[in-house]
Amino acid sequence: MAGKIKGIIIEIGGETKGLDKALADVNKRSRDLQKELREVEKLLKLDPSNTELVAQKQQLLSEQVANTKEKLDRLKEAQSQVNEQYEKGEIGEEQYRAFQREVAKTTSELERYESQLKDASKEQGGLRQALEQTAESMSKMGAKMSNIGKDMSLKVTAPIAAVGTAATKAWKEVDEALDTITTKTGATGEAADAMAESFRNVAKTMPVDMQSVASAIGEVNTQFGQTGQALEKSTEMFLKFAQINGTDVSRSVQQAKGAIEAYGLSNDDLADVLDAVTKAGQDTGLSVDAIF
Repeated sequence: MAGKIKGIIIEIGGETKGLDKALADVNKRSRDLQKELREVEKLLKLDPSNTELVAQKQQLLSEQVANTKEKLDRLKEAQSQVNEQYEKGEIGEEQYRAFQREVAKTTSELERYESQLKDASKEQGGLRQALEQTAESMSKMGAKMSNIGKDMSLKVTAPIAAVGTAATKAWKEVDEALDTITTKTGATGEAADAMAESFRNVAKTMPVDMQSVASAIGEVNTQFGQTGQALEKSTEMFLKFAQINGTDVSRSVQQAKGAIEAYGLSNDDLADVLDAVTKAGQDTGLSVDAIF
């Protein structure tokens, strides 16, 4: 397109120059923004819940809208000059049609970017709302659990220690937690999406911080190969176990895996193993790390 409008000379902002040169900076800016947008969208396919990437997409689209508006304004400013040059025979019909196509294309691009920006804003708002709801649910659950925790066990009867307040962290912590899961498991695509969903399911019901949930999810998947509901159930057991015994949840998962292998047990025996270790710790006063 630039070659066909190259011979059109216009005056913009008090400066006379070729139309292609008058649009050079905005065209370059548009290409740069589009390249960055493609990179962000590629990463979002792997991690749709990444709040930082969603925010970047919205920012880039905002800049693209502003840049395209600037280009369209310059074209509109040149419109009367191009019409006059065409009527005087100073530019050919092919150049004139090329200019009209450039105007139409830029108008269409502006509408497309504005529509994408609107959709991106909805996505960010929806994600933020979902995360806020998660945090609110965790806060309510935390208050409830702190009141009844002394009467519960790993399976319902033994005490849950130190469950005071639930995590009410900012939405950025969810993004960091999902990064932890990805780092621990190496999961991508649909597998990563499934684990992110399991993370959200557990986080809504467990009164612990998001990083603990993420660490447990990632370690349980790595050590036991579990996914879906089995992963969520085991994660909840390990989080309760860590709270009761004041131990690191990732280390507990690793130690439980070692114990199951050492005694020739299966994943189905996991709850019994954790109960037995908890009871032994309470009876002897030893730390669960020493018992494992």
